[in-house]
Amino acid sequence: MVEVDEKLLKLYLYMQQNTFSRDTVSDYLEISPRQLTRLLNKWSEEGFISFNSGVGRGNATTIEFLKNIEGEYINHLIREIESYDVQQLQSVMALNMTDKSKRILRLCVEEVLYSRRDYDTKHLNYVDYLYRIPNVIHPLEPLDVALLTVLTNVGDCLYTVRENELAKNLVVYDEWVGNDLVIHLHKDIHFSNGDLLFADDVVNALKSLVKARNSLPGLSDVIDIVVLDIFKFKIKLQRKTDLIKSILSQEFSAIYKNDGERILFTGPYYVDSIKPEILKLKINPYCTNKLPDITDIWLINDAEQYQEFVQSKALKVEHTKNSYSIDFLLFNPESKLTTDERLRLGRVVQDMEAPDVFVEELKLLGLKGSREKLNTTIEKLEQCVKSFEFIEINFDQYITSPLSDFNVDVVMMNEAVPVECKYFDLLMSGKFTEWMKPFKESQQLLYIYEHKSVDFWPYAERNYESFLIRNGLMVIIDYFGKKILKMDSFKDYEVNAYGIVRYDSIIAVEEVN
Repeated sequence: MVEVDEKLLKLYLYMQQNTFSRDTVSDYLEISPRQLTRLLNKWSEEGFISFNSGVGRGNATTIEFLKNIEGEYINHLIREIESYDVQQLQSVMALNMTDKSKRILRLCVEEVLYSRRDYDTKHLNYVDYLYRIPNVIHPLEPLDVALLTVLTNVGDCLYTVRENELAKNLVVYDEWVGNDLVIHLHKDIHFSNGDLLFADDVVNALKSLVKARNSLPGLSDVIDIVVLDIFKFKIKLQRKTDLIKSILSQEFSAIYKNDGERILFTGPYYVDSIKPEILKLKINPYCTNKLPDITDIWLINDAEQYQEFVQSKALKVEHTKNSYSIDFLLFNPESKLTTDERLRLGRVVQDMEAPDVFVEELKLLGLKGSREKLNTTIEKLEQCVKSFEFIEINFDQYITSPLSDFNVDVVMMNEAVPVECKYFDLLMSGKFTEWMKPFKESQQLLYIYEHKSVDFWPYAERNYESFLIRNGLMVIIDYFGKKILKMDSFKDYEVNAYGIVRYDSIIAVEEVN
């Protein structure tokens, strides 16, 4: 990573009050004009400035700063704080910055000097199973439980959901000013490389989100996102809506930045390494919250290796009280099946009617490995069909190909969803929306979330479920709680709205070997 040096900061501060003169600037920076020229070229190549050398009589050199130099320098100082002595820090504080910038810099220096960066703690390891290891950890990638598990533990959103209640997370204070949502950020949030989180980092991430998913309710109302101050920004909306905060609590809204080499997040852990069979998370040394008891997480997709860990640690199975997962059949509204046939198949699957052959042909799509889990459901469908075909595909095929490519009548789905707003969540992303979003009832549900207060949402969810079941578009097979494997030393933990364990919430009361 290219760092801002002190001379560039001094030039930036000087140019706030003065016009450029090569000789004067050289004297101010205590270097020769030739050295200044070399530095200007260097800073230009590094992307910090754009300058016109002003060759020729009457042509003055002009300089444009392309980055927030003060913010970049503060991050440089934080990363290199151990190499500064007190006298050097005092020299930096004496630079002619604004009072506000000096306060911010003082806050950063004090926070870093007194934070627990070189923590002395016993390393407690934990292994968890993922059915796949995501290749790319980015909130705008297609989301599934595997990627959500990683994002939940490495990323932070502006808001979060705790016990079904929306709460501030990176936000210390927010306010509505007309249709604009003004957000004040905490001033001590760090990315995993030590960089402080600034408003322009958040704005850049949110603008990318809006660009990628501008058709989503809430995001479609965004007019612009503007930095107001170092830790303050506003979201300009067409209308004031409760939905925007809910959207900004979801994992695809996790705040990140690209440092040119990797994607950085501000959560309690960071991705230390990714291999086809294993992904390792380590504690974020710059996290300002309570230091987690579990410091190293190994996420593996080798079931046998995971079972060995389970047995060696004598893990105990515990099920969450709430349901976070739903198995269901989703029917293709464009298939040759009539509404009556879909309804009757649903009654057979739910043991409300005895199976009998009444369908000529049926093609069922499912992920590899799902047949064994739902074999009873498949057997019931087979007994109702003259010509039955079960098509198995892997996850990559499923997530990257439109459902229309498979030419099937029904899809077997398992989705992790927040139960209170499951249909809104299903319509926001994933495969469900491909077949269901065109219905006017789907648009009505999205409209209510976007234009009505949260008090209307549960009623809208019930009405929408009634529409799906009444028209034989969806057959709910079962709801499931999340299975959690615990050590005896784990006395408490939290799960998010999707039933995913927040590893930093695990309280281990004794050492794990």
